[in-house]
Amino acid sequence: VLYKRQGVGVPAERVQPVEVMWRVPTDPVEKYYILYGADEAALDKKVELQVKDIQKLDHPKFGPVFRYELRQVPIDKTLFISLQAENRFGVSAPTPPVKLDPGKRTVTP
Repeated sequence: VLYKRQGVGVPAERVQPVEVMWRVPTDPVEKYYILYGADEAALDKKVELQVKDIQKLDHPKFGPVFRYELRQVPIDKTLFISLQAENRFGVSAPTPPVKLDPGKRTVTP
């Protein structure tokens, strides 16, 4: 478990990495955006990923999937995660947020 210092005199927050996996689409995608946060209605953090920088795996249940690890996620807080894709036609609508309960380490939006 990693610890992140929040400031002088503030106790360190317990954090952990969270694995995010999603199916590889049939249509070409140039970028993905992982949106996440503690408030389902206001996902306040965003990670932009180029497809070439995302790990691709052959999942036994889902087939080809992309995998990305979010770091520094508070271990004791509920997290909501959504995904957007971008291609030459524009950016997709975000997927419905998926709830990740405290202590869980894997989510599939």
